[in-house]
Amino acid sequence: MKYTLLFILFICTSNIIKAQDTLSTRSGENKYMIKSNPRLYKPFGININILGQTMVSSVSVNYFLTSSLDVEAGVGLIGTFGGIKYYFDGSNKDKNWTPYLGVYLTRVFSGTIWGGGDFKNSIYTPLGIQFQKKKGRTFSAEIAYTNIGVLHVWGGLKIGYRFYK
Repeated sequence: MKYTLLFILFICTSNIIKAQDTLSTRSGENKYMIKSNPRLYKPFGININILGQTMVSSVSVNYFLTSSLDVEAGVGLIGTFGGIKYYFDGSNKDKNWTPYLGVYLTRVFSGTIWGGGDFKNSIYTPLGIQFQKKKGRTFSAEIAYTNIGVLHVWGGLKIGYRFYK
């Protein structure tokens, strides 16, 4: 129940942040700014994750709602996840390197391949940096807090490609 309330809180927060962003993909008067900002010009992305939200490896899709707000969902070898990231300098068109902070809800299998175990819901909160080229290639590295297992500090690497809308 608390994860459902947390998810609703992040949806409401994303609407507040989106209302404050002047560089959204829907603003027609900012066509030049959209084309020069790689996060808005190519908002849809496909990624391969190493470690990260599902603890092993996963694939994910993401979409920039604004130049600073990104939603992502994915599936991995032992789990699924979905969440939101805020890019601190996302509206700056000249920045290919952008730090971010995110919150994900994950569902990961916590057992062995020989049986036993169950799926566990958890929170994954990454702090990382993303590099994005104008042609679409991306790379991210992050460290994160998670409440899975006994090791609460985790990390991940992500490589991907972004597409036009």
